[in-house]
Amino acid sequence: MVKKICYVNPPILMKRPIAQIAKLLSKDDKFKVSILTPRPAFKKRDKSLYYSELKGIEVVDYPCVTFNLQSDWPIPSVSFLIKSIRALRKNDIIHIWVPFYISSTLLILLKGLFFRNKKLILTMDTIPYYSFKMGGLTDTFFKMYYKTVGKLIFRIADWVTVYGESFRKYAKEAGIPLKKLIITPTGVDLKTKESNKDIRKEFNIPKDEKIVLFVGLLVPRKGIDLVIKTASKLKETKTKFILVGDGPNRKEYEELVKTLDIKDKIIFTGFRSDIHNFYKEADLFFFPSRGEGLAGVIMEAAAYSVPIISSGIPGTEDIIEKNVNGLLCSTESIAEYSKGIRRLLDDKELRDKFTERLRQKIRKDYNWKINIEKFKELY
Repeated sequence: MVKKICYVNPPILMKRPIAQIAKLLSKDDKFKVSILTPRPAFKKRDKSLYYSELKGIEVVDYPCVTFNLQSDWPIPSVSFLIKSIRALRKNDIIHIWVPFYISSTLLILLKGLFFRNKKLILTMDTIPYYSFKMGGLTDTFFKMYYKTVGKLIFRIADWVTVYGESFRKYAKEAGIPLKKLIITPTGVDLKTKESNKDIRKEFNIPKDEKIVLFVGLLVPRKGIDLVIKTASKLKETKTKFILVGDGPNRKEYEELVKTLDIKDKIIFTGFRSDIHNFYKEADLFFFPSRGEGLAGVIMEAAAYSVPIISSGIPGTEDIIEKNVNGLLCSTESIAEYSKGIRRLLDDKELRDKFTERLRQKIRKDYNWKINIEKFKELY
């Protein structure tokens, strides 16, 4: 019997795990997959980031009100309800990434009221307020959410998944019933691409200058300000910090670079489809994020044998063991980051040791060939 699964992608940009799991499952005759996702009203669906992996997969979109592609809280139109009802009727399983969005909440309530025979799986890629704090009204909102709407939503869900053991205690604090909790790590394809562009030539970076790479959205949660301030502490070193990605806060960060007078240290590339060229050339991957699920870019960097220095946060702690296969620092400590970067760039033997150990861990615990089977078992 073929299992019909609909993945719900609540933000405008496609989430990496949804695209990759859907792609892998679509190759198995036992599963038929589709994706429900928003698009900005009066515009075509954004096809950057991971949409290229969805060839042959049914993608159903609905218009929403949003301020930019990186908006965390798109407001769905009435057509969302119609398409949600169709998805609930048509599929055996609804798998929603992150229940906090308006669209997620509405679909969960529809399932609880009218489609109780359908299976509902929620994935918490992080647990805001508990696994990381964002400050101000945002923390207040999430704290209240768990005590009110969250209790109902977790009751309706058949299963709630998180990416690693480091999230278990936070899931309990948030009120997720542990009997419903399942650990389902995502993964990475260990096959790497060969370089097809010389980024040193493109950005005029001398051969004797080290490259410290960041990949991700340019938003506060990713710690972009920490990347820039750390670069400022390393002014005298022969290093170039490359930030691959874009986001609504880019101009703010460009102004910070000007204020700190380090325009010669920082390169903003915007979105790139050739990230492999940057991994191939990077001497170090720097990821001072304040809150993550299971950062795909860390796994990708590991696959390309790039040594990693990161914040010691839930999710990342499942991948990186401090001083064994990478460096973990206190999240807001620019002093620790700058010291760690110096240490790694000055010690090739340590870099090689970290990259080999991390690749072994990725191969064993975060290989899609292995981890996709865990999702099949879940379904």
